[in-house]
Amino acid sequence: MGRRLRLVDGEVVTKYVFPFVDGEWRVPFAIVDILGRGPTVLAAPIEPEGADLRSALAIPLEAFLGLAHFDLWWVFRGIPELERPWVNAVISTNIAQPFTRDGVRYKIHDLAFPPGVRELTAVRVKDEVFHPREFRKGELDLLGLRRASP
Repeated sequence: MGRRLRLVDGEVVTKYVFPFVDGEWRVPFAIVDILGRGPTVLAAPIEPEGADLRSALAIPLEAFLGLAHFDLWWVFRGIPELERPWVNAVISTNIAQPFTRDGVRYKIHDLAFPPGVRELTAVRVKDEVFHPREFRKGELDLLGLRRASP
């Protein structure tokens, strides 16, 4: 929230940045909500000196089938300029709900990415008594955590 992105043609201030992650924990793109512009796609890799920006609606609905993202505030529910089928496709990829693993209930608190945001390195969670834990690739089925379609 409140990130500044430096692109080749200038700097933009964002409200939110949501990397979308596939089953191999790679990031094909991120959706950024740019102040005064609305949701926009930022093609990965996301580098400080530039990336490809285009309308979020340029992403076909089918592209979301094999992706997940983490949106704790469920921001996409309240963006009026986006078409409802597209919003529903995005919402169905959200992993911001508790899950149970080996009898322990966890809540996701953050996702960790290296510079460039090319891949997800860890899913940071806490259990019911707030003990932190990190899951890495191979330890957690990211796509299995997605929300069912609305």
